Amino acid sequence: GENDSPLFAEKGLLFRLLEDQSQSHVVLFDEFNLTRPEYYLSRMFYALDGGRGTMTPDTKIAPCRVLGTMNIDDSSRPPSPKVIDRCFLLELEQVDWDAESPVGLPDFGSIQSLPGLPVATVDGATTDPRINEVLQALHKAVFEHDLRHDLLPSRRALSDIRALLGLHHRLDLKGKDLLSRDDLVDRVLASRVLVKLSGAFDQVQPALDALDKAVDGMEELRRTRRRLKLARQQSRLGFVSPWQ
Repeated sequence: GENDSPLFAEKGLLFRLLEDQSQSHVVLFDEFNLTRPEYYLSRMFYALDGGRGTMTPDTKIAPCRVLGTMNIDDSSRPPSPKVIDRCFLLELEQVDWDAESPVGLPDFGSIQSLPGLPVATVDGATTDPRINEVLQALHKAVFEHDLRHDLLPSRRALSDIRALLGLHHRLDLKGKDLLSRDDLVDRVLASRVLVKLSGAFDQVQPALDALDKAVDGMEELRRTRRRLKLARQQSRLGFVSPWQ
């Protein structure tokens, strides 16, 4: 992430842009702000912005359109002003947690899964009313109180949750007395949902209030309730962290 050698060195991912000037290209950087784009894209920014395609006096890149995707959360870096100044920024709305698929996209059900990957079927075994209630309460609190959207679990996390519940059912772990459904739900909520709750207490308090209400009476969710209790205790410090 400190220079563009992984991109434009002889065996770099984008070396083709230097080799062949006869074709146009579309380049997509997925989650391009996990490291600093102003470091590894500086020469490319110059070539596209004012350098007329010239990266160095002896090097030009092929005509291209460059796109990047990013999430602004605790695992990424906000883009610097010099990056924003060179880009057209499109902000996307948060997808509802219970949306099976984004609106407007075609049905990909006919596409075969890649060999070796587990297949998680979507049925009653991949859902749990307690998880649904917690997710609904958290989603409602975030939008009603204009909280940070990164308090919500990502689509990746939601997919993992469905897969875990489905595998638990398919492998009959409860019947084999290896892992009860209650314990699995409790672990999922604590490790894949509540772990996102962090920040200044006044910024997460509405979410904590909603979650406390959602799990009221669910005595079997010991880890979940303990994590929420820990967040309340941390309120005296003014900052909530999932790590003790």
